Amino acid sequence: MYLNKLSDFLCNKSGNVAIIFSLLAFPIANTVAEVIAAEAGGRTRAERVAEMRAIASVIDNRSRFTGVTHSQVVGMTDQFNSYSKAMPPGTAALAGMAQDAMDYVATHGSTVGESVFFSTPATQGNLPSGRKTEATLVNGHIYASDPKGRSIKTTLGYIKPVSAQAPVQTTIQTGLR
Repeated sequence: MYLNKLSDFLCNKSGNVAIIFSLLAFPIANTVAEVIAAEAGGRTRAERVAEMRAIASVIDNRSRFTGVTHSQVVGMTDQFNSYSKAMPPGTAALAGMAQDAMDYVATHGSTVGESVFFSTPATQGNLPSGRKTEATLVNGHIYASDPKGRSIKTTLGYIKPVSAQAPVQTTIQTGLR
């Protein structure tokens, strides 16, 4: 019965065929590691590892500064564009590498200082003014902290960050929705 309905849908709505097949072909980024894998760029393995560590650092900083989980940080599609979207071809296989990047940050700390923002060069205009650039990686992602301490958007709403020096315990959380 369900296959007949799907078949009818596909036959009657040919414009939806491409959407359905793209959803079947590419996994959806729903875990923290999948989001990192989908967001990271890099032409070489070393560049990709550096990018993943930097993105994991931003996620961890936001989590520590706001007291929310990593999943609550990445769960906003306007903050992390890849969340709940089809992953770019080949990136699903990199979730293990992204997990390694998260583990690295948990052990060694942030690779991009107190950065709570990152963007591509094309979208850096969306970042708040007055930010402090902490790093720019090979593929052009810009990592920035916010000296003004503005609230950070999470799945729980906007949360004012605590001082970066305040001791906040955190653990990297993966596979959570």
